[in-house]
Amino acid sequence: MNSTYQRTSSDKLGCNGFLGVRALSLRLERNIISELEQGSFNGLDMLQILDLSHNSLRELPAWIFDRLTKLHTLRIQYNDLSALEEWSLAGIPQLYELDLSGNSFRAVPTAALCKISNLKKLILRRNILHIISPYAFYALSLDYLDLGSNRVALVIDPDAFCGLDPRVVGIESGVIDWEGLTTLRLDHSGLVTLDPCITRRIWTLSELDISGNPLHCDCSMFLLKDYGVKTVYPDAQCASPEPYAGLSLESIEPHMYHCKAQHGNNSRSCQTSLCQNKDDIHLICTSSSNAICASLLLIMINLTSSFVFLLFTKNTV
Repeated sequence: MNSTYQRTSSDKLGCNGFLGVRALSLRLERNIISELEQGSFNGLDMLQILDLSHNSLRELPAWIFDRLTKLHTLRIQYNDLSALEEWSLAGIPQLYELDLSGNSFRAVPTAALCKISNLKKLILRRNILHIISPYAFYALSLDYLDLGSNRVALVIDPDAFCGLDPRVVGIESGVIDWEGLTTLRLDHSGLVTLDPCITRRIWTLSELDISGNPLHCDCSMFLLKDYGVKTVYPDAQCASPEPYAGLSLESIEPHMYHCKAQHGNNSRSCQTSLCQNKDDIHLICTSSSNAICASLLLIMINLTSSFVFLLFTKNTV
C-alpha cells in the first residue's frame, strides 16, 4: 500500500496542500494540527485511510472530507473534539471504521453519524459521555461498537440501541442471511446494571464486554444472560450483593435469586415497551411462493420483538 507520513510545523492544514500526493494511506498523527480548511484534502481522491490522531482539532467543518469518496478508515482519536457539526462527516459514503476515542464528547454525535450509514465499526472509548440517548445509533448498521473506559459514570437509556437490531440482508434457497451488531464494549464505565432487553433484541451479539464495572448481580443481570444465550461476557464480575461479590457473572445461576417469575414479566416488557413506533420492520418478499413469504413472516415475529410488516410483490422472473 502506498502510505505517506507527513510532518508539519503548522497548526493549520490549508487548501490544496496535498495536490500531487498519490497515496492510499495518509498519516498525519502526532502533529499540532488544530484547524482544517475547506479543500485541505483536495487531490486525494484515491485515499482509503486517513489518520489525524493525537492532534489538537477542536472542530471538523461541514463537508471537510467530501472529496474522499473512497475513504474507509478515519482515525481522529485523541484530539480536542467535544461535538461534531451535523454535516462534518458527509460525503464519505464508503467509510467503514471511525475512531473518535480519547476526545471530550459528552453525547453521541448522532446527527453527524447519520451521514455515514454504511459505517460498521465505531469507537468512542475514553470520552466523557454522560448518557446514551434513545436512538443514538439509529441510522447505522454497526458490527462493532466500543463505548468503554468512559471517564464518568455512564447512563444508558433503555432505547439507546434501538435501530441496531439484526437485519435481513438476503434470502437464498429458504435460508435467511442476517447481519447485526456482534461486539458491544461497555467496560470500565461505571455501570451497575444493564437493561436485559439488549441481548433479547440484539441477538447477534457474540461479545458483550461489561468488565471493570461495579455490577449488581440481580435478576436483570441473569435475564441478560438468559436472553443472550450465544453471548459471552469476558471478565465480567459481580460487585454486589455481598454473597456474589467478586464472582464472575458467568458462574452465577438465576435459581439463586428465584428469578423465574420475573423472567416472564420482563419478556413481555421487551416486546411491548422497547423501541416502539420507530422500530417497526418492513420487508418486501419477492418470492413466487406465498408459503415462503408466510414462513419468513413467522420467523421474523419469533426472532424479534418488533412489529413486522411483510409486503408481498409479484415475482416477474
